[in-house]
Amino acid sequence: MNLLNASTRVVETLSGIGAVAGGAGIVILMLLATAGAIGRKFGQPVPNVLEACETIMFASVFLGMAYVALHRGHVNVTMFTQRLSPRAQTILDAGVLLLAAAVFGLLTWSSWVLAWQWFLIREIRLGAFPWPIWPFRFLFVVGMGLIALQLIFSVSTLVSKARGREPELRPAVPQVEALNVGEGDGR
Repeated sequence: MNLLNASTRVVETLSGIGAVAGGAGIVILMLLATAGAIGRKFGQPVPNVLEACETIMFASVFLGMAYVALHRGHVNVTMFTQRLSPRAQTILDAGVLLLAAAVFGLLTWSSWVLAWQWFLIREIRLGAFPWPIWPFRFLFVVGMGLIALQLIFSVSTLVSKARGREPELRPAVPQVEALNVGEGDGR
């Protein structure tokens, strides 16, 4: 096993862990929101529900993004590229993913700088009691870093595929096919 394959497996494993953590966060978010609503209905609101829900939702979304990228589950519009050869589509996909990896890499770097600053001042949100915000900022950094790495490994796989060395990418999530109105349907 070479270094690239080992690194890819590590990032895939971390992406899966991020997805599970994000899913657990969504469940916690649901329970907190339900408890908050029931508490308000009976005149006993749960303290800091809003602050907790905001930070947990923020972290949960970004922790799961790398897993979605791993399974090619993000929106992919092929209206203009569907008539290109498979090799041209692969090269174009690799270029787009490389650009996306660069953007997410910049987001990772800049959010790390900000998260560190917020850590140093121990950022909190005032509610019924002080709610720490800064730990959730680091979860954002982790999520952005994971998706940047996952996109880089996806580019590597696409380049290998374009060169004829990689048979297929990881199976994509089932996709909805576009309706081709006016093409062969008798209109």
